[in-house]
Amino acid sequence: MAAAGAALGSIGLAAATFAINFAVSFVVTRAFGNTPSQPQDMGARQQMPPANSNSIPVVYGSAWLGGTFVDAVLTTDQKTMYYVIAISSISSDASATFTYDTQKFYYGDRLITFDNVDQTKVVSLTDGASNVDDKISGNLYISLYTSTNAGVITSINGTAPNVTMGGSEIPASLRWPASGRQMNGLAFAIVKLNYNADAGTTGLQPITFYCTHLPKGGSVCKPGDAWYDYMTDERTAQA
Repeated sequence: MAAAGAALGSIGLAAATFAINFAVSFVVTRAFGNTPSQPQDMGARQQMPPANSNSIPVVYGSAWLGGTFVDAVLTTDQKTMYYVIAISSISSDASATFTYDTQKFYYGDRLITFDNVDQTKVVSLTDGASNVDDKISGNLYISLYTSTNAGVITSINGTAPNVTMGGSEIPASLRWPASGRQMNGLAFAIVKLNYNADAGTTGLQPITFYCTHLPKGGSVCKPGDAWYDYMTDERTAQA
């Protein structure tokens, strides 16, 4: 009996030890084995969905940017969506320049071609195998803008924002006002997307903008200019 009890005790001890080790292993795996979800890097050059925690990046030199959604409006006939996308901050320096290279824009993973007459109108998309899809024509329009630190908006390829996004098909309370919405110190776009199942425009795909920002003007962005601009901009200090 004593021998049996001793054997049973050993088995019980082994079982208890196994249980403890399993529990510890489970806790450690749950704590360290799975990568916890991380907040999205707000400096990432990707198109980000609306969120009140989003920050707007600033690009120095040339880069592809996705932008951040800041507004969206559905027309009264529910056939067209307007999206406002903030692309980049612009230096408050009077000599700063910000330009778009519309020859290098992408819709999803396909290269955008704009119309020669209506420069906001996307007429075709070209994939990596050089296949051209022109069904997008008349269904996607991209209007580009810059705004100074004082809020003076310049239209790059189309009409003023209050014209682009001020038609009667938009509810009056949601139209872009003639004054008051200045988008101070930002490069931004207004995207118009017509619903068309045949063209594949039932939802907005990511748009990639190719931009060049030179905080001191000139032809290149010098490291010292970028550093000085970033460190002295009052919006950086507030962030």
